[in-house]
Amino acid sequence: MIQIKKQPAAVWDEYQAGVQFNDSINLYEDVKQNENFFIGRQWEGVKAKNLIKPQFNILKRVVNYFISMVVSDDIAANIRPFLSEDGEQAAIFTKILSAEFDRIFEMCKLRDINRYTLRNAAVHGDASLYLYHNPDAESGQEAEGRVDVELIDTTELIPANMRSADIQKQRYLLIVARREVDEVKEEAKANGVPDEQIERIQPDMGGETRTEWGQQDTNRVTVILKLWKENGTVHAMKTTQDCVVMPERDTEYTLYPVAYLRWEPMRDQFHGMGAIAGEIPNQIFINKMFAYTMASIERSAFPVTVYNRRKLPNGLSRDPTAAYGVDGTPTEALFVQQGGQEISAQVAQFVDKTLEYTRDTMGASDAALGNIRPDNNSAIIAVQKASAAPLELQKMAFYQFVEDYVRIIMDIVSTDYGVRKVSYTDENGEEAIQDFDFSQLKGMHLKVNVDIGAASMWSEVTQMQTMDNLFAQKIIDDPIVYLESIPDGVLSNRGALITHLKQQRAQQEQMMRAQQAAQAGQGGAIDPARVLAQLSDEERAQLEANPEITAQVFGTEE
Repeated sequence: MIQIKKQPAAVWDEYQAGVQFNDSINLYEDVKQNENFFIGRQWEGVKAKNLIKPQFNILKRVVNYFISMVVSDDIAANIRPFLSEDGEQAAIFTKILSAEFDRIFEMCKLRDINRYTLRNAAVHGDASLYLYHNPDAESGQEAEGRVDVELIDTTELIPANMRSADIQKQRYLLIVARREVDEVKEEAKANGVPDEQIERIQPDMGGETRTEWGQQDTNRVTVILKLWKENGTVHAMKTTQDCVVMPERDTEYTLYPVAYLRWEPMRDQFHGMGAIAGEIPNQIFINKMFAYTMASIERSAFPVTVYNRRKLPNGLSRDPTAAYGVDGTPTEALFVQQGGQEISAQVAQFVDKTLEYTRDTMGASDAALGNIRPDNNSAIIAVQKASAAPLELQKMAFYQFVEDYVRIIMDIVSTDYGVRKVSYTDENGEEAIQDFDFSQLKGMHLKVNVDIGAASMWSEVTQMQTMDNLFAQKIIDDPIVYLESIPDGVLSNRGALITHLKQQRAQQEQMMRAQQAAQAGQGGAIDPARVLAQLSDEERAQLEANPEITAQVFGTEE
């Protein structure tokens, strides 16, 4: 078994080894360039003072289109046990988990974070989320703390094996952050680190040049969170270059609390490739052609007046009625106008073709981006669906990413939440509140089926429309089954209606039994005493308690 290094200097060496590998694949420069081209700093580093620097950012529009297509619908998680002997208990379990996860999603703003994660993955190649239990976060109840989430940049996550993208199989993970020195010292003090060690926490420049601040980043220190698995659980510690910030502790998690998403997987590489990496040369060419065209227009597009300075030493007047006195013969040319030169139409044509081909090869045609007239709606819809087809791989990867962090959240709450009050909607559509021990979920992430997809797959509106259609087409002809299948919370008095229908059905069944018993009598005459004798005690009591049914059965008014 390989020994895990836990000394600050050894952890720092592992970090430096990761930095060297990232340098070898040019990761830091690629990420910086991709970010600049996405946000619109496309002339970064170009030294041309007298050249206009236009930019027509086709990459940002295409990436935004990609993101909107992948998360065009809200994401939802449908959680249920694989096997359960108690169907009613399994239903309650599912309702509690779904309600709690909706609450966590809302409080952590995970739906917004999903879009930022996809944005980073499309631009940088990959993105990660670090999930943890924050004991100081507002939970909305007496129990303290809740799950919290941080978005990790591509360059901030360093795995043990740079050739594998399987997070859970990594021997260790390093999460790197540049933090203010005073903040780190306070955390170390809260974790019981001796004062003499805390004083060794000083600003450093390790990993420095890869920050946006460069040499101005002088009051920060590099903090490394190291995660590794030992005896089946995840252990964690924090260090700087030569000081422990958080001593080793057993989190008791069985999964690394890191969810990882790659936009385009690369063979034998941990990091992925973004959507814009291969199109940057095209963007540079488009910008340069427009810059040269603008410069050419400025120099020669407009007529220029050239005059004989010896004959007109005072120059030309702006007054159109002015008379000029000249030396020599006035009939000789005093001035001429040099006409503007036309720019070759091939330049504009080639730039347009470059724009078109770039968008098409990226999978964002004019129809997909809405750049054509809607003369044929069916054709446009068909083209848009065909354009979205290549993004299905990214959508499936994103769904797997969401499923991964849902299982991580389940691992965290089963370890850190304990007993808490939970609110869910019961089978009668009413709100129920009860104490729930989340520790019983320990290990459940391996025994739970988590379905991720567009929220419309399980939306109340969609389910109501489906049930209405089934009931209207007589596929479901039982009103009780229909009401029980209505989503929770849609009908406030659903429970009362179901109870009333069941009572009504029971009364009808009693009446039918009574009529059958009456018709079995001799001579066609109905003998009430004989009929009642053939019924059970419960049926007899219910029949006698309902005079209307009695009258219908025996043909009397009483």
